[in-house]
Amino acid sequence: MQDVKKDFRTRNLLSEFALSPQFVEHDDCIFLADGFSRESYSKWLSFYQDIGLGKYAVESIMNHRHIPELFVNAPPESSRRLANEAGKALEELWRTKLKVEFPHRQFVVKYFPDEPPSVSEITFCQKKRDAE
Repeated sequence: MQDVKKDFRTRNLLSEFALSPQFVEHDDCIFLADGFSRESYSKWLSFYQDIGLGKYAVESIMNHRHIPELFVNAPPESSRRLANEAGKALEELWRTKLKVEFPHRQFVVKYFPDEPPSVSEITFCQKKRDAE
């Protein structure tokens, strides 16, 4: 029962965007729609190609969000417990939504807890394919 209460509390604090993100596809990449622009993509792609990385690094950086940004009304100071509950819930939700919307692609969704909790973040990118 405690897990149900915790899950209910955490999900009710999270924004609509966090619980049901919209995605956009561009240049064989998948991005969170709220933060995507072609200009930003081009800049990041140029930067990461210059250092020997590519589209997967661009997906990861453009899709990262700090956990407190994803609350409807972020508490002034997020506790470690609240950030972890939210991060783990979002990791599962985003992984499921990506799998449903893009069944022929594979993704890595990762929550990174940190101290202070306000810098904890979550991101996703596609799994790198061998041919790339």
